[in-house]
Amino acid sequence: MRKYAILIVIAMMLTACGTRNMDSAHSQEKITTDSETGDATETVSDVVMADNETDKEYYEDNFSVSGDVVEEYTKEIQQAVKEKDINKLADLVTYPVYIGLGDGQIIESRADFIKLDSTEIFTDELLESIENADENGLEPSMAGFVLWSSEGAPSIIFSVQEGKLGITGINY
Repeated sequence: MRKYAILIVIAMMLTACGTRNMDSAHSQEKITTDSETGDATETVSDVVMADNETDKEYYEDNFSVSGDVVEEYTKEIQQAVKEKDINKLADLVTYPVYIGLGDGQIIESRADFIKLDSTEIFTDELLESIENADENGLEPSMAGFVLWSSEGAPSIIFSVQEGKLGITGINY
């Protein structure tokens, strides 16, 4: 009887908890039980990437991201910059993020990012550089991918952070 009661409690807890969204990632847990006592003996967690109910691949590092994925992500950045949409851009950022305004600053959260003056973020120079950047053929490095029109122009750096692509810096 105890064995079944424990299994029912575990099933109820798993049903009640459902899946949690942790910045587009959730954890799936597997409970195993001791065959003699029925007690839970082990929990194994696997990280599964998800975005808007669509599973996305988990990347080990910048070198494991395909060119097609980099190109698609680049286009998302270019669209957010073109539209001067600070909310869209904030959704593409991994926090904390470096913003090269003034002496440079580290922005710790999405809430802090969207409080920034969008006219300072979306300068004419950044708009031009990102618009004219070639989204094809961006090469990975340890630091990530540099999206810019030419050396010395404003740039957006993105890389793999916690298994997914995210903007890690905006340089002016």
